[in-house]
Amino acid sequence: DVLAELEIAISEHNFRITGHSRVGKVIRDRSTKDFPNYDTLQFCNLTHAKTLLLMSPHAVRHMPCNIVTYEYNGKTIVRTHLMPTDTNNSELNAFAEK
Repeated sequence: DVLAELEIAISEHNFRITGHSRVGKVIRDRSTKDFPNYDTLQFCNLTHAKTLLLMSPHAVRHMPCNIVTYEYNGKTIVRTHLMPTDTNNSELNAFAEK
């Protein structure tokens, strides 16, 4: 259910899912039946990506956006990382803040 809600939220903000890694499922399929879910969704908005890369070609390391989900102590955890807002490029910092 969490992944479905994330996919809806991503699309509602004009981003597209570019990848989905199901690490937990693959480990279960290969050898460990009770291994928990570990999923990574990758997503991107090409308009934002173009703006970002024109500001700094080095910002490609922040692409695509990633969000991970995993089960821990009976709960589903959702995590991501944010772009840095303290670089030497004030335009990039403002973009990251937005």
